[in-house]
Amino acid sequence: MYYFTLRGKIPTFRQCEFEGTISLVSSQLPVGCAGHGLYKDGADPDIYKFVSYWHSIEDLEVFKKSAEFIILTTAYSTPGQLLGKFQGGINEAPIFQE
Repeated sequence: MYYFTLRGKIPTFRQCEFEGTISLVSSQLPVGCAGHGLYKDGADPDIYKFVSYWHSIEDLEVFKKSAEFIILTTAYSTPGQLLGKFQGGINEAPIFQE
């Protein structure tokens, strides 16, 4: 099992639109996705984290080349700022990607 996380800052006035986009795109994730969720930071209400879980590294790599992946990353960077991408195996140290 593998995970992939996007973390970003979304201005308050764009959060409703952002949440709608993430909801729509996450309903179209490939079959290899075992689960996903969108979480708001308790300490900073402008920070969102999208976490997805994948059955295999191959499933994750296919996702990272998909239109859904492009839309998800753009959903962060267009109205706000994408702060980071993280991935790794469950019970492994995270890998930060630029």
